[in-house]
Amino acid sequence: MLVLHAQPALPVAGDALPAAAEHCLAVLQRELPLKQAVALAAEISGAPRNALYQRALQRRQEAG
Repeated sequence: MLVLHAQPALPVAGDALPAAAEHCLAVLQRELPLKQAVALAAEISGAPRNALYQRALQRRQEAG
């Protein structure tokens, strides 16, 4: 049996996301719809869902 727990939320300075949350979001965003990628990244990393959603939209805009 494998049990996974979300990492505790790290203190965030300003609007910056922890590197682990950024990486998690990037991987999930390549494979899943935006809403699902953000929800899973928030659960896995413990980062705020709103901040992840804003970052996901920014990444999508940068990609063109």
